[in-house]
Amino acid sequence: MSKDDWETPEKFFQPINEVMKFTVDVAATWRNSKCEYYYDEEENGLKHTWKDEVVWCNPPYLRQSHAKWVRKAVNERVPVCLLIPAATSTKMWHNKRYGIWKWTDAVLFPKRRISFLQDGMKVGAPRFESAAVFMFLDALPEEQQKDVYKFLKNNELGNAVTNLYIGA
Repeated sequence: MSKDDWETPEKFFQPINEVMKFTVDVAATWRNSKCEYYYDEEENGLKHTWKDEVVWCNPPYLRQSHAKWVRKAVNERVPVCLLIPAATSTKMWHNKRYGIWKWTDAVLFPKRRISFLQDGMKVGAPRFESAAVFMFLDALPEEQQKDVYKFLKNNELGNAVTNLYIGA
């Protein structure tokens, strides 16, 4: 198992899942999937429609494919939470068409680096900070949207920036 197979710890995922109610994990393996329904590398979540889904996406960190997953989320326009590097000065965050700042409803910055797991055991943290990026929350039912924003305002995981609009 490589670092690309690292699993998001339950203590980080579960509180987010409680309010988002994810239906699919689009970048998983059978060992690290966070949802019953998931796409692994062979099935490739980038090639499937996400229509009618609420998406969890912790893409492989080593393959530098994060921008592809952000682009896919923008094109699909479904509720999604992407756990990606918080490299806010990169093109992925500022691109005029697909930039995170343009499409994001909220960003949760964890209090500390996330210690990822392999087979349930801590294996380490990336050398950079992470961010949970929430997009297209308006596609959720109104009450669920309120629950998500309430969670983001008052949670134990980190600090959130919500209701973003970054004009160009």
